[in-house]
Amino acid sequence: MIRTWDMVGRKKPDPLLYLSACEALGVDPSVSVAFEDSPNGVLAAKRAGMTAVAVPNSVTQQFDLSLADYQLTSLAEANLEFFKNIASSFV
Repeated sequence: MIRTWDMVGRKKPDPLLYLSACEALGVDPSVSVAFEDSPNGVLAAKRAGMTAVAVPNSVTQQFDLSLADYQLTSLAEANLEFFKNIASSFV
């Protein structure tokens, strides 16, 4: 699913973008995971009640992403074990 700020009229860190996506998919934000590369993205995910995974890029790697529930250096780290770990926290 692709959602952009102009579809909801608000930009991150407002959570509406994530809440809109969860509603369209019929899923509860509390059992949803957002992958973000910026502080505003992480904050939007957290405000939506989602689990936030920070994966900084070369521009955002020096930013404070400590609000994220998890921090990865690459999406390659998001393997099956990683997702099992996250899923176990939803139970």
